[in-house]
Amino acid sequence: GRLWRELALVVPGEDVIDVGGDGSINEHPRYRTGAEIRIGPIPAGELLRCLPTVCDILRGQGASVNTSCGLHVHHDMRGVHSHSGGLHILDNLRRFYALHQPTINHLLRQHRHNNTYCEPFTPQWINAWRREPVPSTRYVVVNGITRYGTVEFRQHSGSVSAPAISNWVILTQLMLNWATQARRPRFQPSADPWRAFWRALIAPNDGDGRAMRRYYLHRVRYLAKCEKREIPRLSVRKGKKDVWDRR
Repeated sequence: GRLWRELALVVPGEDVIDVGGDGSINEHPRYRTGAEIRIGPIPAGELLRCLPTVCDILRGQGASVNTSCGLHVHHDMRGVHSHSGGLHILDNLRRFYALHQPTINHLLRQHRHNNTYCEPFTPQWINAWRREPVPSTRYVVVNGITRYGTVEFRQHSGSVSAPAISNWVILTQLMLNWATQARRPRFQPSADPWRAFWRALIAPNDGDGRAMRRYYLHRVRYLAKCEKREIPRLSVRKGKKDVWDRR
């Protein structure tokens, strides 16, 4: 309809965007039905450029999200998933996510911490995946490899906020980059999990990465305030010193 036509004008490529129904969304009395917006496949740079306009159009049409909505980000794994290297990448990614699951939870809405459609990682899951490369369910925080030849991140809540979506797309790509480049990683808990998480993902001279880290620092404080939950112990790097932020 009208919404699809408006979105198709700003998303580059043919048949890249689709608007359809989703039976898992709880309908709101004010709206006729729930809907799912699907974008892709599309290069990450083009996606990030068009997201602000897409979100403006959605909000202009009165679109909103509730706790039954989720944001699912797919990253292309075609060309590697059929080889042993692809399984090594997936193993690294799942174990990294499992190790940092508590930190990642602080970045996301509370109703996505233990959700039927994105179950959190546990050591039992990791051991099962090491025996069986393809999990028996796709309703986990990281689902790979999908029928599309992608690895899917499912934990983020639904959103019509371009900064929220963009930063999550970038963060999940950084996690996949780490899993791709790591050779013999050590999966051990850290006394400073916040710093360990970001240090693994962001190079010291990565200005865009540091900007994303600041975004999530503010988001953690915001979510702690609006959901009345405890603020984790955060370390903020300043010069050669670590400043502990308990605000």
